[in-house]
Amino acid sequence: MRQIAAALICVVFAVAFHFAEAVTLSRKIMRTARSATTKLFDSGVSDIEKERASQRAAFDLLLLLGPLLVRLAVAVALAGAAAWILEIAGIAPITAALAELTSWPLIAFATVVMAAFFVWGRRGA
Repeated sequence: MRQIAAALICVVFAVAFHFAEAVTLSRKIMRTARSATTKLFDSGVSDIEKERASQRAAFDLLLLLGPLLVRLAVAVALAGAAAWILEIAGIAPITAALAELTSWPLIAFATVVMAAFFVWGRRGA
C-alpha cells in the first residue's frame, strides 16, 4: 500500500506542477538563458553590448526565480497535503510513503510521470 501512496504523491506533485504552469515558466527561463548565451558568443557584438545583454538576462532570470519558487512550493505543499490525507485516512504512514519515494522503482515511476507531464505541457505550448 505504501508504494501506491508514494505513487499517488508523485502524481499529485506532477499534476500540481503542470497546472501551476511551472513547465511553461521553465521554458521561458531557458529561452532567456539561451538568448543571453547566444549574444555572448556572437563575435559581431561589442563587449559593451554583451555586458548589457548579460546584465539584462541576469535581471530577467532573477525576476523569473520568484514565480518559479512559488509554483514549486505550491506543488510540494499539495503533495504534502496528499501525504497527510493518506496518513489521516490510515492508508499509509507519511514516513513509509516518503521512504518509498527514495526507492528506485518509484524514482523511475516519478521520472516517467514528470516526463509525461512535460510532453503534455509542450503540446499546449
